[in-house]
Amino acid sequence: MRIIAGTYRGHGLISPDGHETRPSTGRTRESLFGLVDARIYLDGAEVLDLFSGTGALGLEAVSRGAALVTFVERDREVLGLAQQNAEKLGVEDRCIFIPGDAVDYLRHYSGPALDLIMADPPYKLDAMRELPELALPHLKDDGVLTLEHSTHDWFDEHPHLMTSRQYGRTVVSLFRPPLPPADDADDEATPSNDDAGWNDYEAPAAPPEDAVPAAGEADSAPEPAAASGTSEAASPEAASPEVAPSNAPPSGTAPSNDPADSSDEDAASGAPPHAARPAE
Repeated sequence: MRIIAGTYRGHGLISPDGHETRPSTGRTRESLFGLVDARIYLDGAEVLDLFSGTGALGLEAVSRGAALVTFVERDREVLGLAQQNAEKLGVEDRCIFIPGDAVDYLRHYSGPALDLIMADPPYKLDAMRELPELALPHLKDDGVLTLEHSTHDWFDEHPHLMTSRQYGRTVVSLFRPPLPPADDADDEATPSNDDAGWNDYEAPAAPPEDAVPAAGEADSAPEPAAASGTSEAASPEAASPEVAPSNAPPSGTAPSNDPADSSDEDAASGAPPHAARPAE
C-alpha cells in the first residue's frame, strides 16, 4: 500500500498481515480524493479520519497538503501502525492519534469545525445510518464528509447527499452540511424602514393662518435684494432679529417654507484544534 499523490507520492505504508482490517484499495482512494479535490482545497485543511486503521486515508490527505489530521481507531495495535507510518513519512507533527470508538468520538466531539471528515467503518457497523447525522454538524459550511459503505447500504434519499460512486463492493458517498439560511444574512445586511426610523417621520407643521398675508400684499411687497457673495451677507449680525438689514422685506410677508428652516425636532430619528480525547 502506497501514497498515491502529493508530496509523499509513492512512499510505502506499513499494513498488518492477516489482520482483520479492510484498508481502502488504491483505486478507491484515488477516486475518493478525486471527488474531494473537486469540491474543497486540501491545502491547510483540518481533517478527521474515523476508523482510520493504519492511516492510509489520513496520510494521503497530509501528502496533499492537509495541515492537521486526527486519526481515531479503536484497535490500539493498528493505530500504532498508523503512527509508525506517520513517523516514517516525517509528518507526525501534523497528526493526532486517538485510541477509541469513532462513533462515540463523534457524539462527544466539541472541537472546531472541520474541512473534511472521512469514515471507512466496518460494513456491518450498527450505527452506519447514523454517521451522516453525527458528522455533518462538525463540518464547516463548505466541508465534506466521505463515507465508505457496502452496496447493502444506500443513502439516495438523504437530503445532504452530493454523490455516490460504486467501486466493486464498495460505495463512496459524499455529503455536505446544509447551507445557512440566506434570509438571515439579508436581514442583517439591509435594515428595514422600521430600523431606519422612517415610520417615525412627521411632516413640518403648517404656518398659522394669521401669518399668511392677505391677497395682494405679497405682490405689492418689494422684492428682496439678491444675496451678496461676500462673507458679510452670511454674518451673524445680518441674521440677528435686533439689527434687521435695510433691504429686508416688510413684516407682513409670508415666512419661508424652506425645509432647511424646519426644527431639528421634526427630523426622523434612527434607531491542537480538536476536542480532548473521549473517555475510554
